[in-house]
Amino acid sequence: MMGVGPKWALPVGGYFAVALGLHAGLHPRFVMSFAPAWAFTTVGAVLLGVGVVLYASAWVSLRRGLREGRLVTSGLYRIVRHPLYASAVFFTIPGVAVISRCWLLLPMPLLAYVSLRICLPAEDERLRKEFGEEYLRYREKTPALWPACAR
Repeated sequence: MMGVGPKWALPVGGYFAVALGLHAGLHPRFVMSFAPAWAFTTVGAVLLGVGVVLYASAWVSLRRGLREGRLVTSGLYRIVRHPLYASAVFFTIPGVAVISRCWLLLPMPLLAYVSLRICLPAEDERLRKEFGEEYLRYREKTPALWPACAR
Protein backbone atom coordinates (compact mmCIF):
# COMPACT_ATOMS: atom_id res chain seq x y z
CA MET A 1 0.00 0.00 0.00
CA MET A 2 1.44 3.34 -1.05
CA GLY A 3 0.03 6.76 -0.25
CA VAL A 4 0.19 10.03 -2.16
CA GLY A 5 3.65 10.86 -0.81
CA PRO A 6 5.44 10.80 -4.16
CA LYS A 7 2.79 13.00 -5.81
CA TRP A 8 2.79 15.80 -3.23
CA ALA A 9 6.54 15.63 -2.67
CA LEU A 10 7.42 16.14 -6.35
CA PRO A 11 6.68 19.90 -6.51
CA VAL A 12 8.30 20.38 -3.10
CA GLY A 13 11.44 18.54 -4.18
CA GLY A 14 11.57 20.53 -7.41
CA TYR A 15 11.25 23.81 -5.55
CA PHE A 16 13.89 22.65 -3.05
CA ALA A 17 16.36 21.82 -5.85
CA VAL A 18 15.87 25.16 -7.62
CA ALA A 19 16.05 27.18 -4.39
CA LEU A 20 19.15 25.34 -3.21
CA GLY A 21 20.79 25.85 -6.61
CA LEU A 22 20.08 29.59 -6.46
CA HIS A 23 21.30 29.69 -2.88
CA ALA A 24 24.56 27.94 -3.77
CA GLY A 25 25.11 30.01 -6.92
CA LEU A 26 24.30 33.39 -5.41
CA HIS A 27 25.49 32.83 -1.85
CA PRO A 28 25.33 34.87 0.46
CA ARG A 29 22.52 36.86 -1.15
CA PHE A 30 19.80 34.52 0.19
CA VAL A 31 21.24 33.86 3.67
CA MET A 32 19.12 34.89 6.64
CA SER A 33 21.41 36.89 8.90
CA PHE A 34 19.04 38.62 11.31
CA ALA A 35 20.02 36.14 14.06
CA PRO A 36 23.20 34.22 14.86
CA ALA A 37 23.81 31.00 12.94
CA TRP A 38 23.59 28.94 16.15
CA ALA A 39 20.01 30.16 16.69
CA PHE A 40 18.94 28.94 13.25
CA THR A 41 20.73 25.64 13.81
CA THR A 42 19.13 25.15 17.24
CA VAL A 43 15.58 25.98 16.15
CA GLY A 44 15.95 23.95 12.96
CA ALA A 45 17.39 20.96 14.82
CA VAL A 46 14.52 20.99 17.32
CA LEU A 47 11.94 21.11 14.52
CA LEU A 48 13.77 18.39 12.61
CA GLY A 49 14.11 16.24 15.73
CA VAL A 50 10.43 16.52 16.60
CA GLY A 51 9.52 15.72 13.00
CA VAL A 52 11.71 12.62 12.90
CA VAL A 53 10.37 11.32 16.24
CA LEU A 54 6.74 11.88 15.17
CA TYR A 55 7.38 10.28 11.78
CA ALA A 56 9.06 7.24 13.32
CA SER A 57 6.27 6.81 15.87
CA ALA A 58 3.58 7.01 13.18
CA TRP A 59 5.54 4.65 10.91
CA VAL A 60 5.76 1.99 13.64
CA SER A 61 1.97 2.15 14.16
CA LEU A 62 1.29 2.09 10.42
CA ARG A 63 3.58 -0.90 9.77
CA ARG A 64 1.87 -2.88 12.49
CA GLY A 65 -1.54 -2.04 11.06
CA LEU A 66 -0.49 -2.91 7.52
CA ARG A 67 0.81 -6.30 8.64
CA GLU A 68 -2.50 -6.98 10.38
CA GLY A 69 -4.56 -5.59 7.48
CA ARG A 70 -6.43 -3.12 9.66
CA LEU A 71 -7.12 0.60 9.69
CA VAL A 72 -4.73 2.31 12.11
CA THR A 73 -6.59 4.66 14.47
CA SER A 74 -4.35 4.53 17.55
CA GLY A 75 -1.23 6.42 18.60
CA LEU A 76 -0.72 9.54 16.51
CA TYR A 77 -3.46 8.30 14.18
CA ARG A 78 -5.91 8.99 16.99
CA ILE A 79 -5.01 12.69 16.74
CA VAL A 80 -4.69 13.15 12.94
CA ARG A 81 -5.42 10.89 9.97
CA HIS A 82 -2.11 11.54 8.23
CA PRO A 83 0.64 11.93 10.86
CA LEU A 84 3.44 10.91 8.49
CA TYR A 85 2.61 13.80 6.18
CA ALA A 86 1.90 16.16 9.09
CA SER A 87 5.31 15.52 10.64
CA ALA A 88 7.00 16.36 7.33
CA VAL A 89 4.94 19.49 6.60
CA PHE A 90 4.92 21.03 10.08
CA PHE A 91 8.29 19.94 11.48
CA THR A 92 10.81 18.24 9.17
CA ILE A 93 10.53 20.54 6.14
CA PRO A 94 10.51 23.74 8.25
CA GLY A 95 13.47 22.36 10.20
CA VAL A 96 15.50 21.91 7.03
CA ALA A 97 14.50 25.38 5.82
CA VAL A 98 15.57 27.01 9.10
CA ILE A 99 18.85 25.08 9.42
CA SER A 100 19.80 26.07 5.87
CA ARG A 101 19.38 29.78 6.75
CA CYS A 102 18.18 30.25 3.17
CA TRP A 103 15.12 32.47 3.02
CA LEU A 104 14.25 30.97 -0.39
CA LEU A 105 13.36 27.74 1.44
CA LEU A 106 10.93 29.39 3.87
CA PRO A 107 7.92 29.01 1.50
CA MET A 108 8.59 25.26 1.24
CA PRO A 109 6.31 24.21 4.14
CA LEU A 110 3.43 26.21 2.62
CA LEU A 111 4.05 24.67 -0.80
CA ALA A 112 4.17 21.23 0.83
CA TYR A 113 0.91 21.88 2.69
CA VAL A 114 -0.95 23.11 -0.42
CA SER A 115 0.41 20.26 -2.54
CA LEU A 116 -0.57 17.75 0.10
CA ARG A 117 -4.10 19.17 0.50
CA ILE A 118 -4.55 18.78 -3.27
CA CYS A 119 -3.39 15.15 -3.17
CA LEU A 120 -5.04 13.98 0.07
CA PRO A 121 -8.55 13.42 -1.34
CA ALA A 122 -7.15 10.61 -3.53
CA GLU A 123 -5.64 8.90 -0.49
CA ASP A 124 -8.83 9.39 1.52
CA GLU A 125 -10.81 7.83 -1.32
CA ARG A 126 -8.46 4.85 -1.55
CA LEU A 127 -8.75 4.31 2.21
CA ARG A 128 -12.55 4.62 2.00
CA LYS A 129 -12.62 1.91 -0.65
CA GLU A 130 -10.33 -0.32 1.38
CA PHE A 131 -11.93 0.14 4.82
CA GLY A 132 -15.45 1.33 3.97
CA GLU A 133 -17.71 2.60 6.73
CA GLU A 134 -14.96 2.23 9.34
CA TYR A 135 -12.84 4.79 7.49
CA LEU A 136 -15.79 7.14 6.95
CA ARG A 137 -16.44 7.20 10.72
CA TYR A 138 -12.75 7.73 11.41
CA ARG A 139 -12.51 10.52 8.81
CA GLU A 140 -15.57 12.23 10.27
CA LYS A 141 -14.08 12.52 13.75
CA THR A 142 -10.34 12.88 13.01
CA PRO A 143 -8.75 15.93 11.34
CA ALA A 144 -6.47 15.30 8.38
CA LEU A 145 -3.25 17.03 9.42
CA TRP A 146 -3.49 19.32 12.45
CA PRO A 147 -5.55 18.57 15.56
CA ALA A 148 -6.79 22.14 16.09
CA CYS A 149 -7.78 22.81 12.47
CA ALA A 150 -10.98 21.94 10.70
CA ARG A 151 -10.64 19.42 7.93
